[in-house]
Amino acid sequence: MQLVQLVSFGCGLDAVTTDEVREILESRHKLYTQIKIDEISNLGAAKIRLRSLIAAISL
Repeated sequence: MQLVQLVSFGCGLDAVTTDEVREILESRHKLYTQIKIDEISNLGAAKIRLRSLIAAISL
């Protein structure tokens, strides 16, 4: 499983789940991607990041 997590904050519950999920996926040699949606004013940037991730997985 690959995971893309969309978050709006990097603290509190997001910080805990981020660390745990990242460790689980990395231990299984899977990709973990986090996109902070509160920092993106242009959703086109998020689409480009997702396309890049899909291309990386496909290799």
